[in-house]
Amino acid sequence: MKLEDQVASLELAKELKELGVKQDSIFYWWRSQDMGWLLLYNPATIYRTEAYSAFTVGELGEMLPSNAHFFVATEHSKYLAYCDAHKEVAITEADARAKLLIFLRSGRSDGDIRAKEAIKRGIKA
Repeated sequence: MKLEDQVASLELAKELKELGVKQDSIFYWWRSQDMGWLLLYNPATIYRTEAYSAFTVGELGEMLPSNAHFFVATEHSKYLAYCDAHKEVAITEADARAKLLIFLRSGRSDGDIRAKEAIKRGIKA
């Protein structure tokens, strides 16, 4: 399995940063002037404004509430991440988890009592 399949995509990593998720990860998406976007291992020497945390499946799991669950629908090769309030589907487990975290952090769940309860029960970020 490729590393890109085990971390949040660049687009979702950007959204997580915009939502204020702390940028502390093992891997980062970093823009090289010569080579475009690269996935790098803990680039401590890189100026972080041009970098986005590429959270792993495990790192995303630590940030989600304890009532979040995950499984793969092998027939369609898609992953499902869900909690009491909402579900997200993606091609990779990391992206499914990232989408669920974005939903819970974004406030789009304001009208949903179950989403509010899920947020109160344990989102860590």
